[in-house]
Amino acid sequence: MTLNASITNGEAGVKNASVNVSAINSTLNEVVLERQGDYWINTTIIADRGETAELQNLTITTYDNVSNVNNSVNMTVGIYLKLPDLNMTSDYLQITYSEPEIQDRSNLTINATVHNTGNDNATDVNVSLYIDEEYDQSINIPLINLSENSTATLYWIASPGPHNITIMVDPLDTIEELNETNNNATNSTIVKKLVVMDIIYPLNGTDIPRGGYHTDGYKEDVYNIVDDNLTITTRVYNYYNSSDSVPESFANCSFYWNGSLIGYNETNSTGYCHFSYNKTQYNYGYYNITVNFTINASYSDNYTTNATLNESTNAVKLSVYEIALTKTNTKVVDGDAVYREGDAAILVINVTKDGVLHNVTEIIAFAKKPPDIAVVINYYDGFNGIEQVGTGRYYVRTIVNESFSAQSIKWTVWVRNNGENVSSSGHSEVNITSSNADLNINVTNENETIEDTNISIYDANLERRIIKELILLNKSTLKKNGLSKKATLGDNYTIEISTPTNESLIIRELNLSSTQLNVSPQIITNYTGTKPTEVKEMSNIIAVDISDFNNATLIFPKGINVDTICRADDWNFTTASADNWICNDTSDYEGFGYNDTHFWFTVDHFTAYAGGQTKNSLMAIWDETDTGVPYANKTRYVNENVTFFANYTSSEGSLISDGNCTVWFNDTGEWYTMDYNDTSHLYEYIRSFSTGGIFNYTVNCNHSTYDNLSASDNVNITPDTTEPNVTYPVVEEAVNNWVKNNTRITFKVNINDARSVVSNATVNVSLINVTGGIINLTNVPGTDYWTNDTIIADISTTETKNLTITSYDSSGNCNSSVNFTLGVDGTLPTNGVSPTREGSSKTWIKWTWTNPSIDVQPNDFSHTMIYINGNWVANVSNTTNYYNATGLNPGSTYEISIRTVDLVGNMNASWSNDTEVTIGQQPIGGIAVIVIPKINETTAGNSTNFTIRVRSTQSFQDAIELDITLSDVPDGEQANLSWFNWTSESFLLPANEYIDKTVRVEIPDGTSTGYKVFCAIARASLGTSKDFGAVNVTG
Repeated sequence: MTLNASITNGEAGVKNASVNVSAINSTLNEVVLERQGDYWINTTIIADRGETAELQNLTITTYDNVSNVNNSVNMTVGIYLKLPDLNMTSDYLQITYSEPEIQDRSNLTINATVHNTGNDNATDVNVSLYIDEEYDQSINIPLINLSENSTATLYWIASPGPHNITIMVDPLDTIEELNETNNNATNSTIVKKLVVMDIIYPLNGTDIPRGGYHTDGYKEDVYNIVDDNLTITTRVYNYYNSSDSVPESFANCSFYWNGSLIGYNETNSTGYCHFSYNKTQYNYGYYNITVNFTINASYSDNYTTNATLNESTNAVKLSVYEIALTKTNTKVVDGDAVYREGDAAILVINVTKDGVLHNVTEIIAFAKKPPDIAVVINYYDGFNGIEQVGTGRYYVRTIVNESFSAQSIKWTVWVRNNGENVSSSGHSEVNITSSNADLNINVTNENETIEDTNISIYDANLERRIIKELILLNKSTLKKNGLSKKATLGDNYTIEISTPTNESLIIRELNLSSTQLNVSPQIITNYTGTKPTEVKEMSNIIAVDISDFNNATLIFPKGINVDTICRADDWNFTTASADNWICNDTSDYEGFGYNDTHFWFTVDHFTAYAGGQTKNSLMAIWDETDTGVPYANKTRYVNENVTFFANYTSSEGSLISDGNCTVWFNDTGEWYTMDYNDTSHLYEYIRSFSTGGIFNYTVNCNHSTYDNLSASDNVNITPDTTEPNVTYPVVEEAVNNWVKNNTRITFKVNINDARSVVSNATVNVSLINVTGGIINLTNVPGTDYWTNDTIIADISTTETKNLTITSYDSSGNCNSSVNFTLGVDGTLPTNGVSPTREGSSKTWIKWTWTNPSIDVQPNDFSHTMIYINGNWVANVSNTTNYYNATGLNPGSTYEISIRTVDLVGNMNASWSNDTEVTIGQQPIGGIAVIVIPKINETTAGNSTNFTIRVRSTQSFQDAIELDITLSDVPDGEQANLSWFNWTSESFLLPANEYIDKTVRVEIPDGTSTGYKVFCAIARASLGTSKDFGAVNVTG
C-alpha cells in the first residue's frame, strides 16, 4: 500500500517523518517516509495481517530540523481480504428427470448453480457429485466472476433405494475463499425399483393340447393323461434384475381369456402368480391370454411400474389331438375277427391334430392281455417298435405268442408331442385262436443241416404297406433239427435265410398250403457235378423246391467274376447235382448287382441257380452236313468235297483271326491245318471221302491270349443213288402252256442233282415238229437251268402234246420220268358284233360292242385291239365291251376299228368298224360327287358301306368314270384300296339327274385304330369332281 502524508513546518522545516505500521504488518514496526514536495510518501508497506480483517490506527511521527517532534497524529486504516467466496446451498441444487417419479435406471440431471459472493474472481472451480457420501463424478467451471454465478450440470443413473445427493464446490480447498463453510448442498430422495410382469407359461405361440374325452370315432383322451386345466403362470420381478424377486403378496394379478376376465391371484414369495382354468370347453384355435397386475399399497413407496410393463399378453394355440385305432391282420374264424397264434397283431394308429393327420414325437403302445396286463410295450421316438408310414400314420405290431396265454389282445396307446401328453386311446379286446399249420424250414448242404443259419420270417400280407421290422414273425438261428413255426394256411410269408458261408435267400410271398409246408433250401459250396460247357468256373449253388411264391432274391459270396447266371431245372436234391444247365447273361436277370464281396439277382421260379464265369473264348464247330448253322444243311456224298468250320471268337463275340486251328479225322489219324476265311470269318478245311459212312473229327483252336478250346463232332457221308431232279419245265413263249403254230419257241427246264453234277439233258420234240426228234439242252452257266431255243412248233392241227425230258448226272443216275404238256394253237379267234355309238359329246365318243364267246380253250379270245382313224390306241380285255375315246375335236368325224386276238397271238383276219361325229355345239352344266356319310365307324374284322352319289347339272346325257383312289390323302391316313369291293365304275348319267353307287369296305383283322381316308373322283365331259370319306377303326 502507498502511504501519503502532507507534513509542513514553516519555521524550521520538516526533517524526517515515519509511521508505525506494526498494526498492519506483523513483521514491520516503523517505516520512513520520503519527502516529495510537501508530501511524505512510502510505497513499500504491505498490509499483511493473515486472515484478519479489521481497522487499525497508524501513528505518524515527524521531526523538524530543530528536533521538534510531532507524534500526535493518528491515521485509521481498514484492512480487508481480497478473496472469492463460493456459495452453494440446497436452493441452488436442482434435480430433474423424465419419469413421473425417480425409479431404477432413471437418468437424473443435476444442475448445481455456484454463486461467487467474495471480493475476487474464482477460476477453475471444481464441482463434485457425491452419492451417499461416495464420490461419483465432478466437473470444472473455468471462471466465476465476483458477484456472479455459474451452473454446473451433472448426470447420474439412479439405483434403487434411499440416497443423499450432495454437491461439493472446491472439495479439496484448492481455492482460498473468504468463507469455506458455505460450499456444500445435499438433497435426499428415494429411487423406486421398476417392476415388470411376464407370462412364464404358456409362452407366446405355445401349442396346448385340449384334452377331454370325445366319442366321435376318434378318442381324444380316453385315459385322462392330458390335464383338463391350463395353469397360467406369471412372474413379477425387478425389471433390471430378474433374479430380484418381489415380496410375498406384493401385487394382485388379473387373468383374461380372449379379453374376458377369468380370475385373480396374488404373487407368492418368489413373485409368481398362478391361475388354473378348464380349457376343454373350447374348440381348437388361437386364443389370447392376458395378465396384468397392480402393486399393493404397502409397497408403493419403494416400487413402481408403468402401463407397458404391468401387463403381458401371449397368443396360444389350443389344439385337439385325437387317435383312431384300427386292428389289422386279423383272421375270420366262425365269423369273428381273431388273431392266430404265431401271427403278427398289427395296430394302425392315426393321429390327427385339429382334424388333420399330424406327426408327433412320441407314442407309447401297450399290448395287453386280461386283466389289463401289459405284455409288450412299444415306443416311438424315431423307431423302437412303432414305425411311421405316413403323415400322422403309424404301425405297431406284436407277435401273438405264448405270452398272451392264448386269451386276447388289447391295445392301449398314449401319444406325446415334444415331451407333453396330448392324447390317449384304446380298442376292444381281440381273441386269440390256435394256428392251423406249421411252417417247417431247414437249410442243408449235400447231406446235413447247415447249423447257425439265421432265419427270419415275415408276414408278407402286409409287406408292401409297412416296414418289414413290424411284420417280423420269427427270428431264429437254425439248429440240427431245423425250425418249425406256427402259421396259418393260405397266408403269405416272406422268409430270409442267411448261412454261415455268406449265402442269403429271400423268398417273398410264399403261399402256405397243405402241399407246401416245408421250405428246405440246399446250399452247395463245392460243386463237382456236371457244369455248363461255356462256363469256366461256378459259384456256390442255391436250390430250393418251391412253387407258389412271388419272387426270390438270391445272394452269393463273390468268389469269381460272375458274367453269367446258370439255372438247372432238373436239380436232384438227393445227389445234389444236375445234368442240364441253361446259362444266360446277367442282364437277363432282374435286379442283378454286385459289390466287392457278393452278387445277387431275383427270380420267380426254381429249382437251382449259380453264378458262372465264362471262358474268355468261344468255339463252335460244324460241317456242311449239319443243320441250323451257316453254310450247312447239305448232304455230302462219296467223292464230294465237304467243308468243315470252326467259329473261334472271344467270349464277347470278337473275331480271333490270328489263332491256330487244326482238325483231326479218325479215318486218317492225322491233324490238318484249318485256314481262316476273311469272308465267312471262320476257320475252314475242305476234303472228300472215298467211302460212305459216319466219320469222327476233332477241332482244336488256340491263341496266346485266349483260352484253348477243343470240340468233337461227326460227319455223315452219303452214297450217291439219287437221280437228277427235274422241275419247272417251261416254254417262255407259251401262254397257259399254249403256243402259236409256226413260231420258234424257247424250251427251259430246271435240273439239279443234290449229290452229283448233272452231265446232260434232252427233250423229245418229235410230237410238235414232224421233222424234230430228240434235242439236246444246254446248261446256263452258274445256274441249274437247261435250255434250247431252236425248236419250231409246226403241226397241222390245234392240240396238246406231252414232251419227255431225260437227264443224267455224273454218277450215271438217270431221270426220264418228267413229261411236259404243250399245246399248239393254229385256230384264229372270231370277231364280235360291230361297234355302235352309245354316247358322245363335243370331245368324246363312247362305242360298245358284243364280244365273241369264249370256248373251252381259254386261249380262244384274249383281248380286242382298238384303232381310231387307223391308228392303234388301246387293247381292252376280253371282259370289256366298250371304249370311250376322249380328247376329240367338236364336230369332227372319227372311225373306230376293232379286231380280236387270242392268248397265243392269233388275230382275226377281219376288222369291225363304225364312224361317228362329235357334237359341235358347246353343252352346259357339270357334275358333283358326294360321299355319304363322310365317316363310318367300325372295328377291325367287320365291314361298312358308303353311298357315292354322282349328280348331273348338264344339259345332256354323259358317260361317267367313277374311281375310288387315294389321291390327295396324306401318308399315314390312307385306307387300303384292297378293302373296297370295287374301285372303278363306268355308267351313263342322264341330264340333271343323280345315281347312287354303294361301295362296301372290309376292314381286315389286325388293322390299327384311327381314321382311314379315301377319295371318290367322278369324271365327265365338262369336268371332274371329288369328295373324301373315312372309316374310323375303333378297335
